[in-house]
Amino acid sequence: MNTDKNKSIIIALCLMILSMAVVCGAETNKIMKFIPDRDSEDATMLKFEVRYVYAATTTSTQTAYITAVPLGNGRDEIRVKCKPAKIKEGRNTVTLTMEYDGKKTYEEGKSIRVIMFAGNEDNILAKEIFDYDKIWSNDPDYAGEDKNAITKFTPVKETETVNKLEFKVEYINNTQRDKEIYLYAYPVTANGSIVMVKTTQMKIDQKKGVAVLVLEYAGKESQAVSSAITVKMAVKDSKGNMQDFASTEFKYSKTWSVGETWVDDGSSLPKIIEFKADNVLILRGTCTVLHWKVQNASKVFLNKVQMYGFSNEVCPETNANYFLVAANQRGETQPAMVMIRVVLK
Repeated sequence: MNTDKNKSIIIALCLMILSMAVVCGAETNKIMKFIPDRDSEDATMLKFEVRYVYAATTTSTQTAYITAVPLGNGRDEIRVKCKPAKIKEGRNTVTLTMEYDGKKTYEEGKSIRVIMFAGNEDNILAKEIFDYDKIWSNDPDYAGEDKNAITKFTPVKETETVNKLEFKVEYINNTQRDKEIYLYAYPVTANGSIVMVKTTQMKIDQKKGVAVLVLEYAGKESQAVSSAITVKMAVKDSKGNMQDFASTEFKYSKTWSVGETWVDDGSSLPKIIEFKADNVLILRGTCTVLHWKVQNASKVFLNKVQMYGFSNEVCPETNANYFLVAANQRGETQPAMVMIRVVLK
């Protein structure tokens, strides 16, 4: 009798432990991630995915849903239509779409509140707020009051040569729609000088879109080096002059050369033709500019820092040596040095 009673107690304890393990291992309701679909987004709508965990046992027989609402700067709700999406038990992903339902443009959307509920929205199972800046408007192309911008730069690598660069730019034109608007561009060196190129002037007539521009090298000396591409948006006046009203600089290192190819035949050792300073004797607290000319060099370093132009300002506080190194694509180098002496005022 005692043996049977002990067995019953042991079985009951095992079942209790197993039940506790199941409960402890069960996942809780949770909104895990907010993934916006930026390709389909405009000012009137936002489509996005929500990753979640739903433990069905917490809601008994009630159907569970996920919905969302955008919030303003003060966490006030922005009026949108968002049909709640029915969800399944476990870890899953659901897609939602919000459509603007307000009458006035709202420029201060700062976040998205995502809610999981059972039966009705008063029975909240989980919620999470995700940071997300967005303008809401009845105009799908609206991008902000008085906003004009070049937003993205994408080089076409397949067609690029040392004397040509083709690229796409995405733009927003929100203030000059009734005039002739053009996009144009040019390469810029690290010290701000412009590389000589022929540039297309692409006329645009949309409020928001993508344009293709082409730059062709127009210099006489090979191996000009740029570190950025400046793209400008301009309006053409009655005399045909371009008046810029938006500009963006995109970092893009590129070597420019005469001809479609630059071939190192093995005899093209790097050469420093000239390396000099405007002044080799300066007063403390003042500066001087170093200049150089090189041949057969794909990279130039000044005191081990790569340069992207043909000059650099230096302001030493004491006597200083500046070492220039020209390197070709095989790693062969040639050095040169300039000494700057500093005297007290």
